[in-house]
Formats: sequence, C-alpha cells, structure tokens
Amino acid sequence: LQLASHAAHSTPCTETLRKSRYTILLAPAPGEQHMLGPAMLADQFADKGWGVDLAFPKTDLELIGALREQLPDALGLGLSDALLRPEGLARLKETVG
Repeated sequence: LQLASHAAHSTPCTETLRKSRYTILLAPAPGEQHMLGPAMLADQFADKGWGVDLAFPKTDLELIGALREQLPDALGLGLSDALLRPEGLARLKETVG
C-alpha cells in the first residue's frame, strides 16, 4: 500500500486518466484489523480520478465475493506485521489467484 500511495500521490494525473475512470478495490487482508492504510489510500486514488471501492472482508470468501461483484482494475491489500507474513502471503496468493 505504501508504494501504491506514493505512485498515486506523485504521478501527475492527466485528463485521459480522469476520463478513463479506472477502479481499485482497497481492503485490509481478510481478518486483518488495521483499516487505516486502505482508508487513507482511498482518498489519494479518488483525488487522482480513480473509482474507489473499500471492502473490509472478514474471510477469504468475503474478499473473493467483493472481487467478483466489483470487478476492479486493481486490487490493493493492506497486510500488517501482526499477521504472519509467510502464511498470510501464501493464503492471499491462493485467494486472489
């Protein structure tokens, strides 16, 4: 999320981008309690003309449902250090595909 935030904030926004209306789904990893990062990043993408959807999935199935329902162009997931990274990243890779 930090890299996406920096790119969205520092990359000039052209009128072409604003007219194209890309969409992004921002969410904490399933079961993750830290929601501040995705919420702050949502403002930055919206300021650059993106359509932003926020989800706060409690389970992998809820994340899959949000992806299928919203069909975003991009997905941004927040993953804190509190979640075991090797296990958490492998599970997210399997979930998102």
